Amino acid sequence: MSGSISCETASRISGIDLNEVIKMMTYSDNEPKEYESFFNKFKIFDNIKWNKELIDYTIYDIVWGIAQESINYAEIKFSITKYLKTMDISAEDLVVWITLRFEYHASKFGIEIDLIIALKHEMDHQTQLKIANLIKDDKVAECLSGIDIVGNENYFDVDFYKPIFDMWDDAGKACMLHVGEIYNPKGVKDALDKLKVNRICHGIAAADDKELAKYTRDNLISFDICPTSNMLTGVANLNNHPVKRMLENGFIITVGTDDPVILGTNLDREYEILQNITGLNNDEIKLIKSASFSLSARKIVARKQK
Repeated sequence: MSGSISCETASRISGIDLNEVIKMMTYSDNEPKEYESFFNKFKIFDNIKWNKELIDYTIYDIVWGIAQESINYAEIKFSITKYLKTMDISAEDLVVWITLRFEYHASKFGIEIDLIIALKHEMDHQTQLKIANLIKDDKVAECLSGIDIVGNENYFDVDFYKPIFDMWDDAGKACMLHVGEIYNPKGVKDALDKLKVNRICHGIAAADDKELAKYTRDNLISFDICPTSNMLTGVANLNNHPVKRMLENGFIITVGTDDPVILGTNLDREYEILQNITGLNNDEIKLIKSASFSLSARKIVARKQK
């Protein structure tokens, strides 16, 4: 969610000059492209004294941005830990309130939104468990379509996440995981062997594993790709991006914007980059676009409820 908040809104809610916010949140032409430093782009949001008014302002900003791209369905991933630090509200009530505000603003633009709660790899385990256990609350379960583990995958602990993913899978929710963006093919394999993952975010490190490709294809496990993200975090370049080999080896891919404001991209741009990398024709790009909704959190939840 933070990566979709405009610099103008970030400036307003933080009180930091807009030009300084732009320097903090976005990439300059000469800035080093490093995986670890990418996460510093979000730090501006950690020190804000959050309240309902500020959260609602950012929700409107995000929904408005989606509407400007003429997108009528979107998945929003959000973390609540930074809000709970400065607000006198239970985690359960906060999730419900955020859901209602997204529904309110999205309805004005005719947009449908599914909400995914996000945990961060680097977050302490006790806090992650507290948030993950919210799925046991019926009100929360009605609000959320899934869970995603985001952030610095150097902290990925597959054994820690196993009971969490089991719990969310049992609740009929979509289970997603950011892994395999840095060169760690074992991380992707461990996730698929031990966790009930429905979607891998990035996963480009496993591009050459044909056996893994067959397994994910047989089980409708897709890989969410964002070439601009990979380029700006320094894990891949566009001249030899692994997505081309992923398609050749039979992986199912979808295309996303990851953190569009920070990365300076949008969905049309990511599809254009994908086409340039892979040489796919327009009809093949259309097939990927049309398949994306069938692999969405909403469809995953629907399949699990049958």
